[in-house]
Amino acid sequence: IDATPLEKASWLLFTVVEPGEILLTIVYWALIYTPDSAQNIYTICSHGVIAVVLTIDGWVVGQIPFRVTQFLFMFVCTGCYAVWSYIHFLIYKNDDYEPIYSFLNWKENPSMAAIMALAMLFI
Repeated sequence: IDATPLEKASWLLFTVVEPGEILLTIVYWALIYTPDSAQNIYTICSHGVIAVVLTIDGWVVGQIPFRVTQFLFMFVCTGCYAVWSYIHFLIYKNDDYEPIYSFLNWKENPSMAAIMALAMLFI
């Protein structure tokens, strides 16, 4: 496919953002959401609607191709996020440490955080 550099950059960003958004949506509704928690339009949009719109826009409207070589970039970005969550813990562990997400709580449950960090890389 003949594509401009801007189109290729857009495709590359899509291959990182779209799976990440789907993962975020799944993690939120499976691990973070509780039925008794208050839901507002922001929560619903940021943990569901964006994933649907992004998927439709990329796969149906834009027909963005997904190549295996782009998977490496997505893997690197996800790995950087997992490493950052641990660095965040190291920086703030002596202060009032507040984990980025409850399932990435390196202070209270480091084994679960490590498992979830690795799972993010391969899911």
